[in-house]
Amino acid sequence: MSDDAVHVGSFDELDPRTAYSLWQLREAVFVVEQECPYPELDGRDLEAGTRHL
Repeated sequence: MSDDAVHVGSFDELDPRTAYSLWQLREAVFVVEQECPYPELDGRDLEAGTRHL
């Protein structure tokens, strides 16, 4: 059986460690693996209606 779980929430619902972990993962995927030269932190995460998984 898997211990994996999916959590959905707004930026304000994320604790600092979870937010940091998400940023690390996103950086690894978009900047490193996809060689995307654009800044990942563009402010869109803070917009109302944005949900994080």
